[in-house]
Amino acid sequence: MSEKKMSVRVIKILVILLIVILAVFILLKVVFGNDKGIKFSSDYLKVSDPKTSLGTVPSDEAVPSVLAENDNYKLEYTPSTDLIVLTDKINGTAYRSYPAVSEGELTGNGIDLSSPIFRLTSPVVVRYTQNGDSDDGDVGINQVVHEKTVNKIEDGFQLVYSLPQLSIRFVVEFTIDSDGLQVNVPRNGIVEESEDGEARLLSLTVLPYFLSTRSGDEGYYVLPDGCGGLTYFDQPRLTSFSIYEKKLYGYDVTFDKQLSPDYVNMSLSMPVAGRIINGDMVSMYSVEGEAGTALVMVNPGKNSIPFYGLAYKFHLRQIYTMTMSKSGSTFYQYEDEFGIGDATVKYYFSHKTDGAFTYVDLAKEARDKLLAEWAEDFGVTEKASESDGAIMTVKVFLAAENRTGGVVDSYKVLTTFNQVKEIYEELKNQGVDEMRISLLGWQNGGYYGNICDKFPADSGLGGNSDLEKLIAWADENNIELSLDYNPLLMYGNPSSGVSLRSAAVKEPGTIYLNFNMATSAGVYRNISN
Repeated sequence: MSEKKMSVRVIKILVILLIVILAVFILLKVVFGNDKGIKFSSDYLKVSDPKTSLGTVPSDEAVPSVLAENDNYKLEYTPSTDLIVLTDKINGTAYRSYPAVSEGELTGNGIDLSSPIFRLTSPVVVRYTQNGDSDDGDVGINQVVHEKTVNKIEDGFQLVYSLPQLSIRFVVEFTIDSDGLQVNVPRNGIVEESEDGEARLLSLTVLPYFLSTRSGDEGYYVLPDGCGGLTYFDQPRLTSFSIYEKKLYGYDVTFDKQLSPDYVNMSLSMPVAGRIINGDMVSMYSVEGEAGTALVMVNPGKNSIPFYGLAYKFHLRQIYTMTMSKSGSTFYQYEDEFGIGDATVKYYFSHKTDGAFTYVDLAKEARDKLLAEWAEDFGVTEKASESDGAIMTVKVFLAAENRTGGVVDSYKVLTTFNQVKEIYEELKNQGVDEMRISLLGWQNGGYYGNICDKFPADSGLGGNSDLEKLIAWADENNIELSLDYNPLLMYGNPSSGVSLRSAAVKEPGTIYLNFNMATSAGVYRNISN
């Protein structure tokens, strides 16, 4: 056969192969394609209009105005100083939107908007972008050139802010009822009308210093971090210029850039936090917009302000980190549409004279309120135990990785399998009748071991034999026992990063879902739309 005929034959074979591959590709697109036109509704998002104004208050008024009052609370506002005061009429306690400062401690000369006093007195902290791919971070509304209108509304008042340089307007409403204070940012009250459409609001933090205290004061914040965390005000800090910010319901891999696993943090467990100072307890709940909410705590010294602060930050739009190439520079990109509807925080106030509150009191309150809410919204009811008592989940952290360096990787043993029994018995002797136990860090390598590879119990905790004995003991005593296992969070050697190829079947670049996320609240749309 001549070389010419051989070449023609090879070309024919290649053409046939290409046609076959194309046909298979088209078949797969038809059978498994994403042209079904499926959309998930966003009707569950609460979206409301601002409340109707019942009259205005001069924005430069220097005298406090009582704008709402009922049998339990009185709400006052001084427009010239932006001071909001909520008074508990039952016990006389007054709660301020920002703490009192001594003369000369924080001053503003009326010109330098970067002065800390303007950050401290801001009822809301804003973050915005002017061009769609960069921003200046969080700034107090009083640090930005703005216009403010104060409206009286039913049960409270309304602040209407206008940022003329950005052509952005938004509304923040403060109302009271018999239970406490509610702060709401109605979704339909946000208007963005810049000529190029690039100026957009990114986030709003409401009442950033409403629950503020000084360093050295008695009391603490209660945070739903992991099993629960306490931040005491009279304890020294490693740094006075740091900020704590975590999204409710955990880390979002769609938006939050993270080159390596977060080895030192656990997820928040519920949309509640609070402050306890002896016989005074204030709890705050994110009741609307929590899908895009972060809990923010600032230490004294941050922004040159000598106070702790605790608040909710509502991410109206999530931020993407974009790169043009592997070696290219990184820039931000923001969602075009809003990811949440209304953004609402509710504050509850408790006071007693016969002792001090503890974090257990706040936990019980949160449990009762959330169960009631879930029962109303989803028909979820509490499963009562035989003794009609509350079942307490005890999370036991067994081992953590020790990353201090060295020739050989090591970990620190916190609790052995045998000691789990001792913890149970001690709690039982103290009157805890009903418990379920969850073990964290039981696997080989501790909490940050690679649990996608094998499932042996770590020898430093007692190994498989002691774990089997613990399981048998729990079974004999009718105790619920579970082994924490989260295959969505995969860890590897911190020095070398995480190998998804060795830790999971799915390889990078493989597409499993046919829907792109349209909003950060979890509303999906067809990828072709």
